[in-house]
Amino acid sequence: MGFRFCRSFKIIPGVRLNLSGSGASVSFGPRGLHYTIGPHGTRTTVGLPGSGVSWTFYQPYASVGASPPALPEAPNSQSREPIGSDEGTVIDSASIDELVAKSSSRFQRP
Repeated sequence: MGFRFCRSFKIIPGVRLNLSGSGASVSFGPRGLHYTIGPHGTRTTVGLPGSGVSWTFYQPYASVGASPPALPEAPNSQSREPIGSDEGTVIDSASIDELVAKSSSRFQRP
């Protein structure tokens, strides 16, 4: 059998500091409605005071080592077509200076 440690301190009305073996947390809210920010995630608890009936929703923080979602695949370069008109130019790679020169010559006023 393991030992557990839990201690709670009232900071101001509606705010509690909770200490336990897994870390510290802060709870906000009146009796029967709590929002807790802890070391592993957030928890929302709604209950009927004195009845023992409550509902809890736990939202863990994103894990540090989690990989971001995969990026969509780039379209095949052979299937690309110019956007806007039939006379457009597709540029696979270019320096900033080349892009500015192309865009300024294409959109000059007569």
